Amino acid sequence: MIKPALTLHLTPQARQGKALPSDLLARQIQLLIQNGSNWSEIPPVLRGCVWLSRYAGDVANGGHSQFIANAIATLGDTGASTALDWVIDGARQVGADDLADLAQEALDWVTAHPEDAQDQTGASGGRAPALDPLDTRYLKLDRGDTDAFDAALAPADPTIAENLRHALGIGAPTMPYTPLHSVAMQLALLRHEPVQIVPRGDFDAVVLAQVAQSDAARLAPLKRARVDVLFHLPGPWFSAALLATMHSLPDGTWVEIWGDDKLSKARPHVGGKGLLRLIGAEARDITVSQGTVTVLQAPPPLQQPAVPAPKAKGFFARRKQQKQQAIFDARLAAENAARARAPTETAPLSAGKALHKAWSDMYLAEALTRFTQDQGLPAPTALRLISVAQGDTPKIDWMFKFGHGATDPTAHVIQKPEAVLVRLQDAPELSRYFVSDLRALAEQLG
Repeated sequence: MIKPALTLHLTPQARQGKALPSDLLARQIQLLIQNGSNWSEIPPVLRGCVWLSRYAGDVANGGHSQFIANAIATLGDTGASTALDWVIDGARQVGADDLADLAQEALDWVTAHPEDAQDQTGASGGRAPALDPLDTRYLKLDRGDTDAFDAALAPADPTIAENLRHALGIGAPTMPYTPLHSVAMQLALLRHEPVQIVPRGDFDAVVLAQVAQSDAARLAPLKRARVDVLFHLPGPWFSAALLATMHSLPDGTWVEIWGDDKLSKARPHVGGKGLLRLIGAEARDITVSQGTVTVLQAPPPLQQPAVPAPKAKGFFARRKQQKQQAIFDARLAAENAARARAPTETAPLSAGKALHKAWSDMYLAEALTRFTQDQGLPAPTALRLISVAQGDTPKIDWMFKFGHGATDPTAHVIQKPEAVLVRLQDAPELSRYFVSDLRALAEQLG
């Protein structure tokens, strides 16, 4: 892992204040995160500066709502709270206590309104009115006149201070929006140790070489592979649908893996969740209501020909044709609705949650990640749930398909509390992944 004493890379221009150290830091951290590092591995002083810069840019552009939305998109459902914690740390480190107090109020709002936080976008219709006063206060709080900026630059070497004035646009006829705290941030980064001066043309290569020397480089492919696997594995309600259909599907039927989030967004379904896509059989609709997952028939819709155009012409003939067509259309719609509403199987959502927890607790995602990496395979595209045994000796039996073609490889997977066993179709070798090792891998990947 990257050590806390992370070397800050600056160009000669940034070292002299002719370019902003914060811009170089943002690029360095971007490269580290993109290549497998975790935010937890970034030293707090550097992490705080990065997120303080993001906070300033987002709030000035789209308010706290935009910052909250971007933090959640970057860090996950609890990302707004995490990011605001880092903003507060960054503000305190550069002496912007008033800004830290403002960010704390935003954090308090997110903590008290977690569901509303998920709805923030920064655009019209996605801005909580309660955050508007914080936006207004920020724009007043983090602005300064030329004298305020000169006072902030006073501790710096005069040459560096003058260079930073030009780099920040202080005193320019059309002075850009420059947050006052940015001056203290640039000076803090110029004092940071250790630091390495790197020519601008070599900057990315030097940073990537640092990544390659860390454990993050080794884990990066596994992290990306696990993200792909998790994206395709069934969620709680989809697991309930699999349990409901497990014994009623024709032999050899594969179920396309559409995770909960992907399925809901790809095919919104009023009062339900979406479509259970079967390979080699009719697809089926899934609805969830009052804790029960219902799998419905979803055969191809009936088609009826349009009413033939009448031989006679004129207004009354056309009206008669339109009425006949309307009757035919209404009858067809009613028949198709009845067909689609015919339930086939039901299962309690709690059963799906229990199955989801069971395969998660036995580290199915980590086992498939290791297996796909070992065999050079993509993430699985379809599955078949064969059997589920609970009790003192739980066991889950799966088949997974890797690819969309008829000849693409398949694997038999057996999950047990002590190990996950995987055998590629027609292969004599059995891959055994011990749960203790998979648990350690999950902790490493974060």
